[in-house]
Amino acid sequence: MYLFSTQTLMDLLCGMPEVKEFADNVPSNAVYLSVVSLGIVDEAIRETPAKDGRDQLDRLFRRVLSMARTHSTVEVFGESTASIWAKLGSHDLIVDDDGERAMSDVERMVVATALDRKLVLVEQVQPYHRMLPELKVVDPHG
Repeated sequence: MYLFSTQTLMDLLCGMPEVKEFADNVPSNAVYLSVVSLGIVDEAIRETPAKDGRDQLDRLFRRVLSMARTHSTVEVFGESTASIWAKLGSHDLIVDDDGERAMSDVERMVVATALDRKLVLVEQVQPYHRMLPELKVVDPHG
């Protein structure tokens, strides 16, 4: 059972070959999506200019969302997840996306969801992974 990170979901919608191949080799009922990621991706698509493929991204997003709804694999952010999120705040979690920076609250929400639901987080290797040995991660890029 896998939880796609927000970036992995965007990479899938944008047609990144490695992510698409990973997703194609996982049963669709084993792919979970955080409501937090869904909101962020929806916002990013709305901000995408039409000339840059907003309508195509929106269609793909709606298709992926429909599949997740069909399989009941949309993960909400509830009380137990919020407790884990709060505990993650005491860690100095670093992500690297074209330069290192502190993990945002929203990113911690997705990680907390993976931990709470005991799902494998699907995302590129990140510096913070080694700080959370209980977090299971798979890198779709290699």
